[in-house]
Amino acid sequence: YTKLFDTHHYKKYITKNSYGVHLWYGSWHNYDEFILLRRKEYNKAFRRIYTSVFKEKKLNYKYIKKVLRAFMESLVVKNAFK
Repeated sequence: YTKLFDTHHYKKYITKNSYGVHLWYGSWHNYDEFILLRRKEYNKAFRRIYTSVFKEKKLNYKYIKKVLRAFMESLVVKNAFK
């Protein structure tokens, strides 16, 4: 279960006869900024990048390169997650 297809719109699958199942692994996702960029969740991603750069002082060439690569991938690849 590596692809999270349509987890943001789960209510459209619920009926009055549905059962609830707590998926432990799938319910505590804490994505880093690179995955958020690839998922096209730009607000969350850029908040994390801001925190990393200005509060944690994590600004170097390798980090910027990874951020730009993830951003470019998000623009080129169609998002399968939403």
